[in-house]
Amino acid sequence: MANIIPFTFDKLSIRLIITENSQELFVAKDIAKLLGYKDTDQAIRQHCKNAKSYPVNLTGQVRNTKLIPESDVWRLIIKSRLAEAEKIENWIMEEVLPTIRKTGSYSLEIEKPKLDLTELLEDSKKALELIHLFENENPVNLIKLDRFMKNNEKTSPLELLEMDFKNSYFIPVELGNIIGKSPVEINQLLAKNGFQFRENGVWKTTEKGKEFSISFQNGSYFQIKWKLEVLI
Repeated sequence: MANIIPFTFDKLSIRLIITENSQELFVAKDIAKLLGYKDTDQAIRQHCKNAKSYPVNLTGQVRNTKLIPESDVWRLIIKSRLAEAEKIENWIMEEVLPTIRKTGSYSLEIEKPKLDLTELLEDSKKALELIHLFENENPVNLIKLDRFMKNNEKTSPLELLEMDFKNSYFIPVELGNIIGKSPVEINQLLAKNGFQFRENGVWKTTEKGKEFSISFQNGSYFQIKWKLEVLI
């Protein structure tokens, strides 16, 4: 047998077996006992047309146990004189079986996690401190941290905090700081990828580069800032 699922009704133990080919079979004696049959073996012989013995480990030891399909459960319900037979029928057919077929398991009571207020407040405090840190930290440092976390922890703090720098611009020194290259190497990389060219000792943007950059006056010369996309 592939899977044994226990559940209870009025403190009586009922076991459902899901076989390796996904067939649902009940322990016949459990159902007969639940439905008030005094002689469970006789009830199974008389009313269960499809009862078969299978080797099942129910108590730590493999023994042949009679199992019945849903059709035989119906027969035992119909022949039962127990006042609660209809209630049991509704429980098995409308609650237990649909739940098992949907989730693969059944639980009479779903345990709800207990909230620890002290722990919750402490976690909230840490979260607020983290948000404050990210809001006030240098963007270059945040991006470096985010890249490190993505590579090593497979998580992105910036994404979790819904922060991004897609519309921010950075000078070559800052871009180099992010990926561990010198400003010279960054300028060479930008030129190699067709974003800029050098004319009379001055870097200028190409038509392609204009989409990803802004130029500004820095004292007596122009400087170019770039979007992070140029590093991809």
